[in-house]
Amino acid sequence: MKSIFILLTICFITISCTPDDNFETLSGEANVTLNIDEEFKTLLNGAAYHEIYEITRQANIYNTSEITLDNSTGTDLYFYTFKPAMSYEGSQSVIIVTKELSENSSNVRRVLTTTYNFTIR
Repeated sequence: MKSIFILLTICFITISCTPDDNFETLSGEANVTLNIDEEFKTLLNGAAYHEIYEITRQANIYNTSEITLDNSTGTDLYFYTFKPAMSYEGSQSVIIVTKELSENSSNVRRVLTTTYNFTIR
């Protein structure tokens, strides 16, 4: 009887901890060519839904690679900024994951993975 209870408990925990996969998953890629010491800045958000941003793979050699919030206009605008290390020439890549949340809850409705491939010359 104890083994059945333990087995049922393990099954319940496994089901309870299984992530909710009821969301759309998208991926994209942006190829960006920069001059040496040039800065790249892009607006991340624009949708009406709440979004969470995370750099999941960082560049190896950089001066700036960050997500920032600008709410000086009264609207929360999130930007990604990349500037390679001084005088660096070569290639770098960064992956940013955007999680769109449902309008009236904290449930994830869409996950967008964007790879930025930088060529600096």
